[in-house]
Amino acid sequence: QKLQHPPPAIMQLISILACSTTVAAFVGPTPAAAPSALKAAPVTEWAGATAPFGFFDPLGLSKDIDAGRLAFYREAEIKHGRVAMLAATGFLFTE
Repeated sequence: QKLQHPPPAIMQLISILACSTTVAAFVGPTPAAAPSALKAAPVTEWAGATAPFGFFDPLGLSKDIDAGRLAFYREAEIKHGRVAMLAATGFLFTE
């Protein structure tokens, strides 16, 4: 008895399904849309508030700006601090 081969369309469908399950193994899980930590707390409760001083803003620079602009300022401060640390390390290695 000779085996009958399935039609090409069914073979294509089977190969596509096999490939799609293989590709799905390499896709990471989609994280649930969690609310941002910055949106969850008022500005005075963000990270950086310390026990003896509370929210440290001696010049009052954060009083008249919205939370988005303050978040931008905090990100810029962290970025510039990191660049300054790299510059100081580079200065030490060139001496």
